[in-house]
Amino acid sequence: MTQGTGIGLNIAKSHIENIGGTITFKSQENKGSTFILTIPNKAS
Repeated sequence: MTQGTGIGLNIAKSHIENIGGTITFKSQENKGSTFILTIPNKAS
């Protein structure tokens, strides 16, 4: 697996928060991480 700098996640977090959403995660050592994105639905 390739390690990144993590800057992409920070950019995604910023954009999601700008539209009123959230990003959270759960991580387990030697198992991996799960990211949860909550994006508001502004249906008209």
